[in-house]
Amino acid sequence: MPRRARLRVITGSYEFRAIAVYRFGKWAEATFDSPVARPLRWILLAVHACLSRLVGRAYGIRIDRRAVIGRGLYIGHFAGIVVGPCRIGENCSIHQQVHLEEGVRGGRRGTPTIGHHVWIGAHSRIVGPVVVGDYSAVSAGSLVTDDVQPRTLVVGRPARIVNLNYDNTALLGAGPD
Repeated sequence: MPRRARLRVITGSYEFRAIAVYRFGKWAEATFDSPVARPLRWILLAVHACLSRLVGRAYGIRIDRRAVIGRGLYIGHFAGIVVGPCRIGENCSIHQQVHLEEGVRGGRRGTPTIGHHVWIGAHSRIVGPVVVGDYSAVSAGSLVTDDVQPRTLVVGRPARIVNLNYDNTALLGAGPD
């Protein structure tokens, strides 16, 4: 693909813009932590907050700056995506109306941890201190409130295991490492 076409895809992509704003906030937070640079940090974080709000309104994608997101996050469709303070591994895919939220499970408050190469279908919610294992898939419309083992397909509200040795490569388009 020619360089100009690649640049058009990157700059014209709502996914790219949402993740770039998130990464800008993480960069500003980490880079300007010294006492001398703190005023610049506050200014950059205020710019980040404005850009984040703009992306949230324009595309319906809200990514909390406290989230820790690995490389290769794919946002399949915009609208209604809320990524709270959670951990997302590398090469994951999330779709419209997905919520990754802080919550309570077993009397313990916490945030979700999503493994590497996880596919999360549209209208799914993952709430509380749960772990979704590597190479798993959360079916569309699922509500995950319990841990999901690696290479597992879960479905439903509440999510239940449908397949324990699930191969999600057809969903993600790439094989296991």
